[in-house]
Amino acid sequence: MGNPVDFSNIIVSGDVDTSKAGIYKVSYTRGVPNFFSNSENHGIYSAVATIKVSDKLPDKGNVIINYVDEAGNTLSKSIILSGDVGENYSSEQKHIDGYTFKEIHGNPDGQFTHQTQNITYIYKKDAVLPSDPKPSIPTSPSKKDTHKNKSIDKKVENKKLPTTGDSPSEFLLVLGGTLIVISLGVLLFRKIQARFINK
Repeated sequence: MGNPVDFSNIIVSGDVDTSKAGIYKVSYTRGVPNFFSNSENHGIYSAVATIKVSDKLPDKGNVIINYVDEAGNTLSKSIILSGDVGENYSSEQKHIDGYTFKEIHGNPDGQFTHQTQNITYIYKKDAVLPSDPKPSIPTSPSKKDTHKNKSIDKKVENKKLPTTGDSPSEFLLVLGGTLIVISLGVLLFRKIQARFINK
């Protein structure tokens, strides 16, 4: 932080009318006396400032964008756009898994206004197709079909069921425990080593 400057030593030229919108230039001049014969910072210094006076601050407007299903349930977090009144805005349709865009209520593009605007994108739930149908099993097999059913049962018994992925979590648990034990061992070793060095 430099030395304080007495404002009375600064010459200001130019006027600013704060009641009238416009751009005003104001210059500031200050003379720095030569206190020492070899001083380099003496002389006259000046600067020009540009000051803009506006009629008033621009008003702000909001646009709220909602993403819902046909029943009005929220599918995605609403987005709030803000901007100066008269400024352009633009909204976008989102891709939402399991739903297809159906219609929009409100203007997807437009200008911010003094009043909050709402845009609602409405989606229709996709039809769920049934997965592979299960084969029908006869309730009372005939004597001829008994041999066939036994061979099907044997084939099913020989098939392996898919793994559920429980193994990686057990592995991570063992790995984490091992790392904790090793860390404690290293800390104990350093503590013992520090005692012997300090003695």
